Amino acid sequence: MLEAALVLTWSSGFIGARFSLDYAPPLLVVYWRCVVVTLLLLPFVARQLITIPPALLLKNAGIGLLAMTGYVAGVTQGIALGVPAGLAALFADLLPMGMALLAAV
Repeated sequence: MLEAALVLTWSSGFIGARFSLDYAPPLLVVYWRCVVVTLLLLPFVARQLITIPPALLLKNAGIGLLAMTGYVAGVTQGIALGVPAGLAALFADLLPMGMALLAAV
């Protein structure tokens, strides 16, 4: 069930970004998307967060913030500049394969 929710929410993010950009700037859209996701997922991980050392938690939070927010902000900015949402999703989802190919070289 959670897997289906992940696929639905992840794939709808590109279309949601396209429609929300008519009403708000790209970085504001990304900010609120991250806030909502954090509030929705926090109850699932709250118990485990207590056991993680603060330094490790801060390090992982920083990596996650840079990776996910940078990724989502780049895609949202591209959509705001006129890239179709489907094409932005295709390029964004090809990133792992591109990184694997670059790592093999």
